[in-house]
Amino acid sequence: VPLWLGIHLRQQQKCRIVAPNWMDIDLLEDIKETEKRISTFTKMPSPNYMVEAKLILNTAPEDVPSSDGIKTLIKDIYDVRCAKLRTTVENFIKSEGSHTVNLENVTVLELHTIQPLLPHAMDLLSRIELTRKVVRSMNTTTQSFSFGGTSGLGSSGSSRPW
Repeated sequence: VPLWLGIHLRQQQKCRIVAPNWMDIDLLEDIKETEKRISTFTKMPSPNYMVEAKLILNTAPEDVPSSDGIKTLIKDIYDVRCAKLRTTVENFIKSEGSHTVNLENVTVLELHTIQPLLPHAMDLLSRIELTRKVVRSMNTTTQSFSFGGTSGLGSSGSSRPW
């Protein structure tokens, strides 16, 4: 049964929700610890784990064993992943865009947490690069400029051009 239909039937008290296999307290504990331990993003048991958990736990918490613990663990996992994502973006910005960013296994909902930041960060990186090009161009022009084709020293050896 699709989740939307199960939720609808549960609200009418015509069924009981059976939680997905990944909504297991031991499995979620392992995911949380792994997520804390490694710098990359682990593959989540469901690409929509937050949405599914919220729908199920808000509609039928009594149908899910240890629903409060599961709710807390899912929130903890989400918080760890979002902090990791912010750190990844900060490192990308600090590297001024010279490093690639691996967003493998990041869910769409998690990406939305950095969505407001990314266009602004990319714009700033673009401006920094443009400023560098202008400065390089100015330095090149200044270095190639000379007084009368000499090093800038007059015939007497003084640094005055006249």
